Amino acid sequence: MSTQQPHLRFGALLVAMGLLMGSEAKANPDAAYAEELVDIVLQHCQAGDAELAKAIRQAILQQLQPPPEIQALLDQIVQNGCKPRLVQSPKNYTELALTMGYDDNVNQGINANTITLGTVLKPITLLLDSDYKPASAMHTAATATYQRSTGNGWVLRADVGHKQIHNYSPLNTTGMSLTARYALKPMGIDSAVQFGWSQSWLSSSPYRRTPSLDWQSTLGNPRQPWVLQAQMQQIDHSTDTTQDARIHSLGATRYIRWGQQGITTLGAGLLYDQSHQQRAGGHRQGQSWQVAVQHPWGKGQFQAQWSQVRWTTANDFSPGLVDHRRENQTTQLSLAYHLRLEGRSRVFMELQHKNAKDNIPLYAHTSNGLVAGWIQQWQ
Repeated sequence: MSTQQPHLRFGALLVAMGLLMGSEAKANPDAAYAEELVDIVLQHCQAGDAELAKAIRQAILQQLQPPPEIQALLDQIVQNGCKPRLVQSPKNYTELALTMGYDDNVNQGINANTITLGTVLKPITLLLDSDYKPASAMHTAATATYQRSTGNGWVLRADVGHKQIHNYSPLNTTGMSLTARYALKPMGIDSAVQFGWSQSWLSSSPYRRTPSLDWQSTLGNPRQPWVLQAQMQQIDHSTDTTQDARIHSLGATRYIRWGQQGITTLGAGLLYDQSHQQRAGGHRQGQSWQVAVQHPWGKGQFQAQWSQVRWTTANDFSPGLVDHRRENQTTQLSLAYHLRLEGRSRVFMELQHKNAKDNIPLYAHTSNGLVAGWIQQWQ
């Protein structure tokens, strides 16, 4: 099997075609013009502009009537030489996002009036006051992003944002994050390493700091690639240090293209949450899954995503009070529609649902939300 890159094989084939068809091109000006346009089709294919390449190919076939050899070459380029263009942001941009929405359970409250802990022989029933009840509220948020690529292969990004929850100020959140990403190609595998740091504030008080390290590699067919990822996060809390932990995760994601521009994403992963202090239940380990679909619809794009994270503690949650391990399963579903406006502006609306099942009743909750927003990007 040849190890040449597709564009090299096509280039050699173009030269051969030019030699074989020299005499025919002189007698048929359209054929000569079509032969020149083949290079343009190839360039757009290699750049990821598959739709434009197909449109040019169709115009060549309909208007210039090239000979069968050129037709076969065009078909081969479009079918095998086009790289997929996954939805991604440019490397250099500044972005501003403004959103507003509603959440029927901003405090992750529970509907029950009482919860029962302890054992079957020694149950303990606790009466819950109104602070534990679900609280609904409107919220507004603003986020700014600045991303730039350097001349030596690094992509640097900074994000800062604030979320204001109306009539529930204890949960007002401010956050900022910095990341530095560097592309690598060990053993010919497209990869990247990313260093990150984030800080959040809850109601104007320092809340959590999270440095992180990520590795990502892309394998397989470029039209339906596998993306493998490893991540390590250090979570440090400013006040409740019993929740400090280091999270290790491994994941694999498959991108499947269908139709003209549809993309389905399938992902799965493993996580290990290592407690640093005396967190109830100790270490946690679990799995994650996700399915996402995006497809053009009208003048915009429809997006749907389902995800689930499930984990179990290594030890009993609270010996003598809760003599069993804590088990949590959190499922989230979102449906969104993004509509592009003039320039690099777009608006969107998103429905959100979250269902957290937990064998410790105090942590079980559900919530539903609606978010609408405007995003403007500059390059």
